[in-house]
Amino acid sequence: CLISIALLFSSLVLMANEEYNTRFSEVVTDSIPLAKEILLEWEQNGPIDGDYYAAQFNYYLNQGVSIGICMAKELPLYVMEQGMTLTDSLGNPAGYMYGGVMAMDTLLLDSAITWLHQGIALFPERLDLRIGLSTTYKMMDDGDKMFATMCETVEWVMKHPKVQCTWTSDDKLGVDDTPIESTIQDYFSDCYYSGFWK
Repeated sequence: CLISIALLFSSLVLMANEEYNTRFSEVVTDSIPLAKEILLEWEQNGPIDGDYYAAQFNYYLNQGVSIGICMAKELPLYVMEQGMTLTDSLGNPAGYMYGGVMAMDTLLLDSAITWLHQGIALFPERLDLRIGLSTTYKMMDDGDKMFATMCETVEWVMKHPKVQCTWTSDDKLGVDDTPIESTIQDYFSDCYYSGFWK
């Protein structure tokens, strides 16, 4: 009987958490004030898990960066081969035009990164938080921190082979899931197509 009650309670907690996560995801890009209300309600009523920290990260990131058209002599890490090559009058490559990420408020961007660090410290098995941190550094065109974060992730996984790694909503990764390997492979391409990090 106690086991049944415990299972019922844990399933109710998961449902409540998914409800907050779903509500937050639906409004975060359109209504920052409503997203903040949901986060406050989530903080008061819990449960506070990896999804909560990911949501806090997204809340601050959405306010801290903006996407716009950029022109530069070299492509940053996150553009890959998707930039448009600009040429001079002789047809020689002269630069690139691309959809670029611009830090609008570095304090908000730092807050977003802090939330990811806190989430990783509390839920180290959540690979989405770890890869999200590395991808954020890629978005900031900081290959050194991107690489260091992925190294830390690989080292943690190798030191904890018996820990079941999870993803968003604490979904357990299956045998065929390879988010670390896939991300590293993407980073090789990103570095190849970038200018400075090639």
